[in-house]
Amino acid sequence: MIFNRQRLGIDLGTVNTVIYIEDRGVALREPSLVVVDHQTNQIIAFGKEAAAMIGHLPEHCEVISPLVNGVIAHLNYTKEMLAFFIRKALIRKLSNPDVVICVPSNITKLEHKALTDTIKGLGITRAMIIEEPYAAALGAKLNIEAAEGQLICDIGGGTTDIAILSYQHIIKSQMLKIAGNQFDDAIRMAIRQHYQIKVSPEDAEALKIKLASAIVFDDEREISEKVQGRHIVTQLPTEQAITKQFILESIDPLFLEIITAIQKVLELVDVELSVDILSNGITLTGGGALLPRLGERIEKVLKIPVNITDSPLDAVAMGAGQLIKNMTSMSKQG
Repeated sequence: MIFNRQRLGIDLGTVNTVIYIEDRGVALREPSLVVVDHQTNQIIAFGKEAAAMIGHLPEHCEVISPLVNGVIAHLNYTKEMLAFFIRKALIRKLSNPDVVICVPSNITKLEHKALTDTIKGLGITRAMIIEEPYAAALGAKLNIEAAEGQLICDIGGGTTDIAILSYQHIIKSQMLKIAGNQFDDAIRMAIRQHYQIKVSPEDAEALKIKLASAIVFDDEREISEKVQGRHIVTQLPTEQAITKQFILESIDPLFLEIITAIQKVLELVDVELSVDILSNGITLTGGGALLPRLGERIEKVLKIPVNITDSPLDAVAMGAGQLIKNMTSMSKQG
């Protein structure tokens, strides 16, 4: 029995990997994690299963993120993780699918080669590597074919990509190593410095999800959640109430850096494109787009309308999915 080639769009993210399959839609969304047994040097778990093991592993096992700030930090682990996810997403056995895979903008030649090597190592011979903001713009259904400029801001787990697009091209872009992970790190650092308490990355993320907001109104400042951790002086377990205002103060500098970066990208383009953005607005994608009132905060500072796409977590993979329809015209890698 002969099958048509399977076509996949992959958002290989620092925090999550999302796979879109032609005619099926989003088929997989899992944490970009592996568990490595250092005694055998073997991977014993991937994705959701690996995330469930955090904090419950023997000393010789470790949870590892193969990608750091959008860059492949562990080539072999990335290759094995990607192969596992592809096999899991496909209905039938892996048979050299066509792939569109998304990377942060401003990726270096060395990083591009590492990803290319990873794809080739999986036996995939037909692949297209595209920049995440381009895919995000497609996934957000922006009209990037027109002359009018469109501004996309994709706030992921490891990086934030900002780009202005026109005539199907990225005119100007900037990539920041500021995203979901850095928000979590800022919360952990603030709690450590202010309360002398060490909390886990998972608990910091939970606080972000429950309390983080780009704008906090007066009657919300004292809304709080308790977090458990270890006191860095006594080394004993302890508990502390953390307020919404404390979380805002912890991550506010990161909001300002993202807003400043958007402003700088706007300053780099011609006046005509800037006017287009004023009319079309700024589109937010990625998990960071879900942070409450972030759009309102950006609008307040830049005086430009902000839109949040319908499926911010899947926008990049969905955009890649649109591009797989053009796979027949792609040249082979290598």
